[in-house]
Amino acid sequence: MQRRIAIILLIWLSAAVVPRAGAQAYPPLGPDNAGRTSQVMIVGRGKPNAVAWSPDGATLAVSSSIGLWLYGGADLRAEPRLLPVQTGPLGSVTFSQDGALIAATSDKFPNFLIYVWYAASGEVAAVLGHDEPVYGVAFSPDGALLATGSESMIHLWDVGAWEARTLVLPPEDGSVFSVAFSPDGALLASTTNSGKVLLWDPATGEMVGALEAHTAAASGVVFSPDGSLLASNGLDGRVVLTGVEQLSPQGVIDEAAGGGFAGSIAFASDGATLATGTYGGAIDLWDAVGVRQVGALSGDARPLHSLAYRPDGAALAAASLNGQVRVWDVSSGGLLALLDGYTDGLLSLAYSPGGESLATGGRDGLIRLYDRSAQPGSVLENVSPMPGGQTLYSPVSALAFSPDGRELASGGYDGTLRWWDVALGAELTAVTAHTRGLTGLAYHPGGQVVISASSENAIRLWSRAVAALSGDPLAELPLGDEPAQAAVWHVAASPDGALVASAHWDNTVRLWDGETGESLAVLEGHRHAVYGVAFSPDGARLASASRDGTIRLWDVRDARGGVESLAVLVHEQWVRSLAFSPDGRLLASGSDDGAVRLWDVSVPRSGANPLARLDGHTDFITAVSFSPDGTMIASTSLDGTLRLWAVATPPPA
Repeated sequence: MQRRIAIILLIWLSAAVVPRAGAQAYPPLGPDNAGRTSQVMIVGRGKPNAVAWSPDGATLAVSSSIGLWLYGGADLRAEPRLLPVQTGPLGSVTFSQDGALIAATSDKFPNFLIYVWYAASGEVAAVLGHDEPVYGVAFSPDGALLATGSESMIHLWDVGAWEARTLVLPPEDGSVFSVAFSPDGALLASTTNSGKVLLWDPATGEMVGALEAHTAAASGVVFSPDGSLLASNGLDGRVVLTGVEQLSPQGVIDEAAGGGFAGSIAFASDGATLATGTYGGAIDLWDAVGVRQVGALSGDARPLHSLAYRPDGAALAAASLNGQVRVWDVSSGGLLALLDGYTDGLLSLAYSPGGESLATGGRDGLIRLYDRSAQPGSVLENVSPMPGGQTLYSPVSALAFSPDGRELASGGYDGTLRWWDVALGAELTAVTAHTRGLTGLAYHPGGQVVISASSENAIRLWSRAVAALSGDPLAELPLGDEPAQAAVWHVAASPDGALVASAHWDNTVRLWDGETGESLAVLEGHRHAVYGVAFSPDGARLASASRDGTIRLWDVRDARGGVESLAVLVHEQWVRSLAFSPDGRLLASGSDDGAVRLWDVSVPRSGANPLARLDGHTDFITAVSFSPDGTMIASTSLDGTLRLWAVATPPPA
């Protein structure tokens, strides 16, 4: 049965992030010009994490994996302003009560930071450091203090001087996931990993109360606007309402009873209504005093993790884990705005053989196809008329175009292998290929066979025609069932189809006969799991990428007689993805430090420095690929963006 096609309008975002490339044609990348490579385009606003309104309702802030986006409340469809960051995804976000400052957390190792901006100018007012991951942030009502919560402590910062006092949690209570000041500023509430909600006197730093609110970690806390109620949500699926004056229970909302889980909560401005956003995608509205449901807003069936009422109570903003940000009209239940351009993390990437199409696969279960115009410089400017994304049921972890570019194979975390008609945007065949996540795909150069790899320790060969009839593979390569070999992370076929290479959790690379499936060699040398393999265009060399932070180059011309190690290239962090340039002189690699590196492999040499380090992504690089004409490099990341890199400047005189 053909699955429902979800049409996704992909927004051109380069004007908001990098200068538009115009009609410029880029030269082929090579060792002589790789050092001048720079970012020429970014597609996507990143993964949204939290939403917050300014006190006057004039601005909606959305924290994302690449920075803070600011929308004009009067016209949410207008182009937002970006306050970029390079240190990692932003998390919680809040405005000061006078609207003059905005603060947001950033907790990607090793940078545990709080950014503070002047709201009017977008200039950075302060960057505050923590010694451990920081999750919660809140300004005091008078704007004199900024509270930030981390794994074992709360910092109270004097706004302006930016000096901090530290409140240390009892060891048994663990992390602080959320902080909130009471409207009069007399109390500070914090949630803990133990399920407690702790109350502090911010003037003295003393703990003045502890609520045994949840049986699992308490994740969020908020005061009602009049300060009479305190609401908290936890991983036990409950929302607990507590009277502040007597610290007495007022009621419990059990979202778990309905199969949900309250991932976010927010009071309306009148304090009478509490909104809960569930991991089932529902937004439920509750009478906060009578503790009964009084309404609901239609969600998108994806987990909701941030809610924010506009100060007048008429609109509610919501961010979900699939990368959607919506704003609802509370009275009518209608959608006021869908803020375009956000995505969840991107996991996979593939160019079509002719370079006409570029596909990305995301954690949101969508495949996005982009067209590339034949006119010079019109990179990704013409969006494919094919549905830009198919709503899949699991993250899209692997993609591969057929040699003729007419079909696209995709693999998901659910182990399903699908074939798509690229021109029609229609699913052709789907088969349960593996019982665990599908980690790699490659077409045999003959075009009729797809090779799939899985974390269940299996490599299988598939014909679409046979799969459609029986659901069975053509063959399976003999891996054995030893626990050390329990995952295959990637697979690649040599350009002539004579060899298949596979990357393994047991620190090895294996070579197979591409025609018979016979095991030819086991390559050892990496000290940790191998995540990626790639053949050079002439098939003579193989590159492997590892969790040990190295790339190894191998001479595989005589795979049966003996494989020679050619060079070892060193990264600072794990290396997950590799791609050779079409002429084989460059190797691109993507690392967990968020950088793409370019290496001269025309004459492999151990210990060589990269020709270029391309910074811009704020999270792990998941895939890299050269365009078939060699003029550009595409990269995807868990930051939810697709970036294109090229030599956009002329050589020095």
